[in-house]
Amino acid sequence: MLRVSQIIAAGGLALTLATSAVAGHQWTGAYVGAMAGYASANTEMTDIDGYYTTGERFDVDSDNAMIGAVFGINGQSGHWVYGIEAEAGVIAADGSAVQPSSGGDLVANVDGGLYLSAAGRLGYAWDHWLVYAKAGVAAFDADVSLVELGTEIARADGLTAGAIYGAGLEYAFNDKWSVRAEYLRFDIGSDELVAPGFNLYEAETDVDTFRLGITVKLGS
Repeated sequence: MLRVSQIIAAGGLALTLATSAVAGHQWTGAYVGAMAGYASANTEMTDIDGYYTTGERFDVDSDNAMIGAVFGINGQSGHWVYGIEAEAGVIAADGSAVQPSSGGDLVANVDGGLYLSAAGRLGYAWDHWLVYAKAGVAAFDADVSLVELGTEIARADGLTAGAIYGAGLEYAFNDKWSVRAEYLRFDIGSDELVAPGFNLYEAETDVDTFRLGITVKLGS
C-alpha cells in the first residue's frame, strides 16, 4: 500500500508541476504592436526576349530598413499557442544595377514601398517564453523601372502577391506586454516590364527581414 500511495503522490506532484508550468502565463487574446528591423532585398531581372541578350539575368540588391504595425489573435491549448496575424508597413528596399551586356546603357532601378501580410502562427510556450513558426501570404509594392541612356523605357508598379515564412522567439514580461525577435522571408511573385519593341523583362523580388517587435494585449 505504501508503494501505491507513493506512486499516486508522485503522479499528483508531476501533474501539479505540469499544470503550473502551463498556467504560468496565458497567451490567449488579441494584441497590437509594432515591428522594425533590417531588410535585405534581391530583385532578379531577366531579359526574356533579348532586348540586349536573351535570357540574361542580373541582380538588383539593396539593404535597408523596414517598419510595420501588427494585429493578431492567439489561442492556447496546454503548451501549444496558435493564432493569426495581419501586418502592414513599409520596406525601404531601394537599389539599382546595370545589365552587363548593355555596356552600361541600361539600368534597372527598384524602389521599395508598402507591404501587407496575413499569416498563421504556431508555437510552443514555456511560461513567459514562446518559440514559434509563421507562414502565410503577402503583397509588396516594389516599383521596378528600366532606364536606358537616362530615359525611362519601362516600369512595373503596384502590389505583387507572394508567400512569407519564418520563425521567432517571444517573451512576455507581464500579462499585457511582450517583445519578440523574428526572421521573416518574403517570396514575392514576378512582375513583367515591356521594353521598346515589345521586349519583355521579368523582375522577381525576395526580401529577408530580421525584426524586433513589441506588442500589447488588448482588454483586461
